[in-house]
Amino acid sequence: MFKLSSIKVGMKYQDVRNEIIKSNNLVMSCLPAFCNSNYDVAKNLDTKEKVYVLRDYDTGIITDVTTDYYKAVNAETAQRNISEILYNNGY
Repeated sequence: MFKLSSIKVGMKYQDVRNEIIKSNNLVMSCLPAFCNSNYDVAKNLDTKEKVYVLRDYDTGIITDVTTDYYKAVNAETAQRNISEILYNNGY
């Protein structure tokens, strides 16, 4: 059974994505645009565990794996962006 802890730097992103698709409790998606991040997030739906994955788009190789949200996302920029979006939409 594939686990989020199995994702390592140097693995092929597509291989990891295929394993996640085959699993029953894992999903992978990109972070919202307002986060201004190149990381994708892999989630375990049962335990709510999250792993942030960065890949080289040219080679398809995973270059970073972290559980640290603040490494994957500049929280200050994300907060500023979402505040601007909400303000511009009347909230």
